[in-house]
Amino acid sequence: MTTVERYCMYARGEIVLGTPSSFELTGEVEDDTCFRVGRIYSHAKCPGFLLLLSEIEIGNVKMIGGEGYEDAFIYSIFAGIPNDLHPDFPLLRKGGKVKVTGDYTGLVPEELREKTGERYQLVFEFRGPTVAVVP
Repeated sequence: MTTVERYCMYARGEIVLGTPSSFELTGEVEDDTCFRVGRIYSHAKCPGFLLLLSEIEIGNVKMIGGEGYEDAFIYSIFAGIPNDLHPDFPLLRKGGKVKVTGDYTGLVPEELREKTGERYQLVFEFRGPTVAVVP
């Protein structure tokens, strides 16, 4: 048996580039594992692209509280800054869910301008240690 030491899961959804809209991304632990989120990454291309509407929820625990918005770029893999977020969330087991809600501003980053009007996949990654055992 091999022990998996790190686990990654995704919350995904779609927007139409150039059309402002609300979004809700969801993901679920599909493997037989026990997983604790330690880092969160977004694929927001630039500041102002995606605004989170007070909600990143992991296993029924809300990470962002209060009212207002938080720019998804602070979690972005494109930001070039380390993600020092080390939350202490409950363990997620098989069937455990994550949810990210917010608003797409309608901003189209320069490198995506030719795709205005097309569907674009939004992705948030949730990574952390696990105690899964692979036979």
